[in-house]
Amino acid sequence: MKITSVELYLFDIPLPNPLANPITSGASIATILAVVRTDKGITGQGYGWTIGSQRAKFITGATEVAAQFALGRDPTRMDAIWSDYEAFSNFVGTSGLATMGMSILDIAFWDIACRAQNLPLGRMLGGHKDKARMYLNLISADASGKAPTDELHRAFEAGWASGYRDFKARMGLNPPMVDADRVRSLVESMDGKGQLAIDIAQRWGTVESAKACYEMDDIGLMWIEDPLHQDNYDGMRNLVESLDTPICTGENAYGVRGPVRIMDEIGCPYVMLDLERCGGITGWRKAAAVAETRSVRMTTHVYPHIGVHLVCGTPAATIGEYLPWWDDLLGGPIAVKDGYAVPGEAPGVGAEVASSWFPRAVWKNIIKQA
Repeated sequence: MKITSVELYLFDIPLPNPLANPITSGASIATILAVVRTDKGITGQGYGWTIGSQRAKFITGATEVAAQFALGRDPTRMDAIWSDYEAFSNFVGTSGLATMGMSILDIAFWDIACRAQNLPLGRMLGGHKDKARMYLNLISADASGKAPTDELHRAFEAGWASGYRDFKARMGLNPPMVDADRVRSLVESMDGKGQLAIDIAQRWGTVESAKACYEMDDIGLMWIEDPLHQDNYDGMRNLVESLDTPICTGENAYGVRGPVRIMDEIGCPYVMLDLERCGGITGWRKAAAVAETRSVRMTTHVYPHIGVHLVCGTPAATIGEYLPWWDDLLGGPIAVKDGYAVPGEAPGVGAEVASSWFPRAVWKNIIKQA
């Protein structure tokens, strides 16, 4: 099987509540779709994303280069493609944009491989679980990270009614001790219904963040995510060793080496990986194998429709993230009952953009052999 063409599309999906903070600000989810076609007539799709269409220009350029590199290759030989591509892109780095470009294609490669074997991704990865525990990210109700607690409570109640039992709230824009009080109030209002994780998103200083984490250590959080800057390995390890509450990090780690370094140098109980950064499904699979040997729990970052399959197909994965940003693009929300989602049986990775969406692309490029 050989890749004959790669079609790239950019969709600008408006957010119901624009994000406005120092880390990620923008009014839309820019989604880069790669449609990979083969000489056997099997087509696969993979997608990447960023906040705001301006940032997407970086990623589309990298994906164009990766697509040109992939032409003529067998998409089911992902490891061979990655090995050659890393040698090719070494001069500009084996992480960052170069990795993001090929990661988007890698998802499409797995989509092709699954379709060729007539299997859904969860089964293709080994079929470890029949259903995936999923948590609801409340960011859609609280894009600023500063919403009053009663707003968060209403979002929790709506999520509970729709079948979720685990939740995550974003913090970090208020002074740390103010947010610590907000978290405590939200947990108390949940009254034992479900479990809460919080995401600081690297916004607090080292001393202030540690103080707030200790203040929240007695309320039974599922985890505290990215309480320090992503490169502050020593500070994060100190929190891991001194808190009862688990620390979660990893969404900004690239390739396989990044997640493994986090496991070895930070030792956090949860590692969260983003498919666009970790090397797509190939990178996820390799990092997950290492996590299993370290007794580290894996969790997905966004990618909810694919995430259901990743959790089901990965022994180390215990829970996945859901937010509704791609529901319209990918045919609707995932169905959750009593905190779990059952993956579909259709062959592929579980995320397919309908042809009716293609005319809505704000940019496209078709890369094919001469």
